[in-house]
Amino acid sequence: MDLTYILCKDAQRIKQAEALGYDQDAMFLLCEDLFKASDELNLSNKDFAQIFYRLRDVQDRALGRQLEPDLVLYENSPQLPTRLAVEDKRAQHTTCFTVVQTQRGEVQVKCESCQEDMLRSAAKTHVAQRHL
Repeated sequence: MDLTYILCKDAQRIKQAEALGYDQDAMFLLCEDLFKASDELNLSNKDFAQIFYRLRDVQDRALGRQLEPDLVLYENSPQLPTRLAVEDKRAQHTTCFTVVQTQRGEVQVKCESCQEDMLRSAAKTHVAQRHL
């Protein structure tokens, strides 16, 4: 096994890693302590990946890098929703909204956290700016 499997057959990434002097043994050496901690904590591969992902986020924040939220909007009914939820998958934070139909046919929502009214289309932006 070589970097082809480790780097998901991504030719550009393999070439870049090799140019930087990384090979399979170097990658194992870099991750040895992480693997040991994973074994000691009895983590599944999914849990290990999630922790590694979060560690990267923490490092990025510590270095002052701006992290984009991973926002997903959910409705309780596709035809006639009465509630919306905007979930930030990165932070595992959910903000809920109550749907209010206006007379002009525009759908407005009220944030259940801060009681602010807005158009449905502004819900994700509102969460990113006010609740994260």
